[in-house]
Amino acid sequence: MIETVAQPGDEQRPVVRRTSVWFEVIAFGLLAACGIAITAAASHPIDARFTLALDQCGVNDRLRAVVSAQGRSLYLDTAGETMGNPGLEIAETQCVLEALSVPDSVQQRMASENDGEHSAMWAGLEANWTHRPGTGLDVQLSF
Repeated sequence: MIETVAQPGDEQRPVVRRTSVWFEVIAFGLLAACGIAITAAASHPIDARFTLALDQCGVNDRLRAVVSAQGRSLYLDTAGETMGNPGLEIAETQCVLEALSVPDSVQQRMASENDGEHSAMWAGLEANWTHRPGTGLDVQLSF
């Protein structure tokens, strides 16, 4: 910005006031970073379906029911027959699976297929699980 400063006995001379270049660089950098963050959030929105299913079923054990940061996957660790193997109760796991509309046929496979890794896909959802009597049912669901 240019302004004129008058002093007694002097002719008027222009005075140039500059905003700090560093301030401009920092402001531009912050605006660019905000734009990138907004773009990233818009392209990868957080999915709340898994969290809502856990809340609906009253599952508060977030060590045994873990939702990924973006909400795109859910890990369920169900208790097994071995003493000292904590995990979700079968009823809690079944409630979550039903809240997510996991087909009955897949739930039956999860309950009956022991040893080894198993998987199923339906309606944009994928499930991978292992079921061992001693350690229980471990399920990984993802969109």
